[in-house]
Amino acid sequence: MPERAVYNILVADSDVTDLVYYEEATSRYAIAPEETPALEYTITTGMIVYSLDATEPVHHLTGPAGIAMATVVLDMYVRTYTGVKDLAQKVRTALDGQTGTHGTVDVRGIQRVNESGAIEVEISNSTQRFYLITQTFEVWYVET
Repeated sequence: MPERAVYNILVADSDVTDLVYYEEATSRYAIAPEETPALEYTITTGMIVYSLDATEPVHHLTGPAGIAMATVVLDMYVRTYTGVKDLAQKVRTALDGQTGTHGTVDVRGIQRVNESGAIEVEISNSTQRFYLITQTFEVWYVET
């Protein structure tokens, strides 16, 4: 699960976690997979929603190479423009170029391939407005 490796890297980075909402009651950060039930929308700092967009296994002439490239998309929401730009920079710094074992995933390399946004959005079921930046990363990892 390469998206889980991304999560592990982000929650281990205090520069990132300092900028995202932390719920004391459940001891969890507002860094969640896309299918997670709606987060509490009284967030005063930021939140990150991640999703696995695609996975491409690598093959060579004799069969599977044992590695794959996953595309992981991160949507970052913050109440201010400067806040979302700061969070995006911290996430980029935390992830871009990472290698090693993160959780149970043997990551061979992570690279940012796209960034877009800094647009103002409304989240359904919320009266709050947020700024959104979306970053896309390729995660190369060993398939197990």
